[in-house]
Amino acid sequence: MPQYIDFKITTTKIINRIIVYIPDIIIKFTPQKIQLELLKFQPKFNRVIYVNADQISNLCYPELIGEKNKVSSHSFLFSADLKKYKCKGGSHLTIKQLMSGIKYEETSDYKRLKNKLEKFGKTTKGVKKEADIIAYLKKVELLIQNIQKNGINVPKFESDQGIQVCIDENGRICKVWKGGTHRYGIVRELEMNNFPVFVSHMHEQFLMKIMSEFNESPIKAIEKYFRNISESKDH
Repeated sequence: MPQYIDFKITTTKIINRIIVYIPDIIIKFTPQKIQLELLKFQPKFNRVIYVNADQISNLCYPELIGEKNKVSSHSFLFSADLKKYKCKGGSHLTIKQLMSGIKYEETSDYKRLKNKLEKFGKTTKGVKKEADIIAYLKKVELLIQNIQKNGINVPKFESDQGIQVCIDENGRICKVWKGGTHRYGIVRELEMNNFPVFVSHMHEQFLMKIMSEFNESPIKAIEKYFRNISESKDH
């Protein structure tokens, strides 16, 4: 007997398949600026990449780049000139000192926080008395020991305690201020390889560049670029 095709089921499958590809088709043939705006309507994508310590620029930028300088309501994009926000990681020297085994009272953070405590009565780290400084340094020391033993955990979401980075207009991976700064200092001192970081922001100019290079929509261009970064750490 002849085999008949269930036309209704086949049609449903075809329609579902078309619906899946419609967003990509629409995005592909719209101007880049509009594509960036449409990015906010796209599904959430994986922002975790694996890098080596030497792949991250030794610069820290404030997390405000994704708030006050964004080009759309999608917090992933920004257009700020990062050179204006260049700053140093103040706790990195203390991490190095703690790893060398010196006393808490001899670390740069202890001296800096104690000086602020004497001048203002409190510090930005919530330190209200000298014992709080020692407690803070003990936490940093425990974090160092934990990372030495267990490595860096995979950040599951943006507010997680992972190392946050951004991609600047030149494609450099830059440390974002106030997002795993101590962890970044530790992995840098340990010269760690193949650890996860969370990409919190990307410069709109660089996103448009990789969209053109890959001839892809924003999401696919980002995913392809992230995959290339993770693979390049082995070379």
